[in-house]
Amino acid sequence: MLGLLLACPGVTGQTAAVFADASQKLKQADAVRTAKPALFQQLMAELEQKAAVFTPQQADLYRYLNAYKLAYLGQLPQAVTAYESLFEDTSNIQIRYRSALSLVNLFAFQRQWLQGFKYLDFIFEHANNVADTTIRQEGLLVAAFFYNEMDQPESALAALERIKEKSTGRNRCLQLGLRVQALAKLMSPELSETDFDQAASDCREHGEELLGLIIRAKQAGFELARGQARKAEALIRAHLPAAKSSHYSMLTIELNAILAQALLEQGRYHEAREVAERAVSASEDPRYLAPLLTSHQVLYRVAEHNNNLADAITHLHQSLHLLKEQYEQNKAKSLALQLAKFKTQEKDTRIALLDQQNQILRLNNRLSVEKARRDRWLLIWFAAIIGLLFVWLWQARRSQRKLKYLSQHDSLTGISNRFYFRQAAYKLLSQLARQKQPASMIVFDLDHFKQVNDTYGHRQGDQVLRKAIRCCLKKLPPEALLGRIGGEEFAVLLPGMTTVEASKVAESCRAHMAATEMDADKRPFHFSASFGVADTQAAGHEFKTLISMADKAMYQAKKAGRNCVKVFDGSASDTFSASGSMTTPG
Repeated sequence: MLGLLLACPGVTGQTAAVFADASQKLKQADAVRTAKPALFQQLMAELEQKAAVFTPQQADLYRYLNAYKLAYLGQLPQAVTAYESLFEDTSNIQIRYRSALSLVNLFAFQRQWLQGFKYLDFIFEHANNVADTTIRQEGLLVAAFFYNEMDQPESALAALERIKEKSTGRNRCLQLGLRVQALAKLMSPELSETDFDQAASDCREHGEELLGLIIRAKQAGFELARGQARKAEALIRAHLPAAKSSHYSMLTIELNAILAQALLEQGRYHEAREVAERAVSASEDPRYLAPLLTSHQVLYRVAEHNNNLADAITHLHQSLHLLKEQYEQNKAKSLALQLAKFKTQEKDTRIALLDQQNQILRLNNRLSVEKARRDRWLLIWFAAIIGLLFVWLWQARRSQRKLKYLSQHDSLTGISNRFYFRQAAYKLLSQLARQKQPASMIVFDLDHFKQVNDTYGHRQGDQVLRKAIRCCLKKLPPEALLGRIGGEEFAVLLPGMTTVEASKVAESCRAHMAATEMDADKRPFHFSASFGVADTQAAGHEFKTLISMADKAMYQAKKAGRNCVKVFDGSASDTFSASGSMTTPG
């Protein structure tokens, strides 16, 4: 490039020297941007003074590095805008490819999964057009990172296995780090301490101290999940000072959250509370959901241990709120994944149709010579296209029905989710109001469900939720509308029923649940639920009022000892019991 510039008329030796200096600084800034952020910032400040005389190729690389600087400084919306503008403007396939990689990274960081899939498709489609092996590998590494963030570790490992050339430098560090992260998510027995040590050591050797610290954070979480609380604590204390020095707040907060949990598991409640409070006070960003949830759960257990009821309730409410947010995020991931699969199927179908059309064109050329056979072949291929279109339409409608079902139903229990239950209930209550027909609402919540999860594990807890719903479905009338409105909280709308009839239905469900025996590794146990009932005679046909009254009645059932049914009475100061059963909850 420099030789060409020197050969061009009107380019002075001084101008050529400026171009050469800019080119060298751009390459240096690109090389040190992750390993030496201070030097990177200095080089970018120097390059800003020369931006007006950049060649188009230098200008593209400068714009790319400037977008990276915005992302590093935490200005994510501005960084996304800068990368997207560069992606649309540049004709340089390598810069365009790198911009797509960065966008996938940022969208994963911001939990914008559908936008990430758009650029991930571009990466896979154009990888072979990128001559630089290192950048091609970065594409697969970003794909693995994206899938890890979506909690799809199998897909992440599959992306890493597609790297055929031997990786070096930062790419090798990332490859090893992403692999141990995926295996840790799977709790793979193949994963060992040596794997973490090798990945972290490789990152340090190549000056990627921050990536090495992130790997150590994943190792600490893995050890804690395996029940090695002391080991997790030792790892964090060894690397927490370096994490603080990196000024990467998310890493420090994650380490503090894991450390607080490790201290709690060792019974060191006072220390656990101090560390968890540090993590909470620093976790203002919504991206810190997981460590923030862990910290509030630790603070709840500490307050519970200290018999501090007010603090325990505060942190329990915070934990429930964060769990709901986590549930919504997981639902968004699932929907994005399903839509991505649907788009891939649609694209494959379009490609198949194009292939068929190309075959028809080739056949038409042959038919110009073979006139005698033209009509027969045209009919055959026309029928094939029509058949393929029918198949495509059938598949598209089937996928749409599946997506609609996923958007309306709870993935664990199969019943209506909160959003769809509310929609359906509003519609049904409006219809009943016009017909002047009564309706009742039942709200029930599983008793001591957290103890079930803590004692028997979350998998067994999921089985209890499914069993509870099966018990109810056996006792509910066909016209009942059942939905999951919270973690272990459910609601039933019974059209045409007063509280007297609805109470009998609720009692039947309660008794069936209480009589059901569960088995966890040959340890039998029972579970129960508390029920609240209200009807339109007291609440009117307004959904919010009706479910609020039923909810208040359910909390009265909790206060009354659980495993019972309470009916909201609008004329009295409190609710009254509709069931004589007051057995101890399971």
